[in-house]
Amino acid sequence: MRTLDLGATGLAFFDVFLQLDYDEKKHQYDTLLLQLESGMSRLEQEVKKQQEEIMHNETKYHTLEMQTVVQELWLERAQQELKAYVSSSNIAAGGEQAVKKENQVLHQLNFLN
Repeated sequence: MRTLDLGATGLAFFDVFLQLDYDEKKHQYDTLLLQLESGMSRLEQEVKKQQEEIMHNETKYHTLEMQTVVQELWLERAQQELKAYVSSSNIAAGGEQAVKKENQVLHQLNFLN
């Protein structure tokens, strides 16, 4: 088997060559690492922004949902009060006009709904 005898000069050249190769590959690695970290940071910021937007929209949704419930309860109460008022008017007036008025008001309230 034959061995390659580089001598001192050959070994020094070989060491320099290895160092240059190592430095080049390290530079490529460091560049790629910075690109990946930058991309990951950008994605994390985007995810955080999306989560905040989701939280804001969920809060808005629940607020509107509760406002709807309150408005429906107020409408129901108004309809009950109107019926109570018209029935007491019907008894006192005994008239068809009170029933007509009740139907008109109920129609308007349902139209608003």
